[in-house]
Amino acid sequence: MKLFGRLCLNNIKTSLAFSVDSAVGLLFSFAQVVFQALVWKGLYRGAPEVMGVALGDMLTYTVLSRLTIMLTDSGGIMFQINDSVQNGSIVERLTVPLGFKRYYTLNALAATPVDFVTRIIPVVAASALLFGVRIGANLMTVLAYLAATAFGFAIMTGYEFIMGLSVLWLKNSFFLQWMDGMISQLFTGYMVPMWFFPKWLETVGRFLPFRCVIFEPVSILMGKTAPEQIPLTLCVSAAWAVGLHAVASLIWSRGSKYLLINGG
Repeated sequence: MKLFGRLCLNNIKTSLAFSVDSAVGLLFSFAQVVFQALVWKGLYRGAPEVMGVALGDMLTYTVLSRLTIMLTDSGGIMFQINDSVQNGSIVERLTVPLGFKRYYTLNALAATPVDFVTRIIPVVAASALLFGVRIGANLMTVLAYLAATAFGFAIMTGYEFIMGLSVLWLKNSFFLQWMDGMISQLFTGYMVPMWFFPKWLETVGRFLPFRCVIFEPVSILMGKTAPEQIPLTLCVSAAWAVGLHAVASLIWSRGSKYLLINGG
């Protein structure tokens, strides 16, 4: 807990030191929600609904997907691992008593309280006031959403560890940003919900973990997931989270011997 407190304090200090960057990031996050909402309004062209999805629901999904992507943000673990190997700073991470994987996970968690106050609340509140949010959620639905979001965070950290550890063999995983944008952004349902996926693409998405990061939590909160389906959805999300972290631990245990530290 002491380490977690120090990491939270470091994130607060960083946010204050780079206040301009934080403000720009806040504006960019809000602008992205506005842009997506305007695009959906344009695509609906005044139609009450498209493929059984009302415009109001789509705007709500846009706001809530932004909320969820910020809550499940893993802090770019894959990029941190790649950069730390390139510049040699990974040595510091290896000497942390907490352990390599736990350190990065805890660091990502420590950023959440700061982000919640400085980014999540302002962006979501402003977006909700501008476009409206229709959820009609009860306590159990909210709790299920929070559980699904926690599993989504675990899935993203596990996935990013696996991707980031590819640097142990490739020495420079320069392709990570391109692959992350193409795969995770699409199949999480952040840009386009799976309601609008063609059948073959939806089938592919069902066999990947990414839908459990954004699409499933938001669907639960919006009441689109039937109550009897929620336990199964949470179990699937938990299984993916455990499985991905198990694979990441196996890769690290097998691949650490191939670690080549640059930077002197």
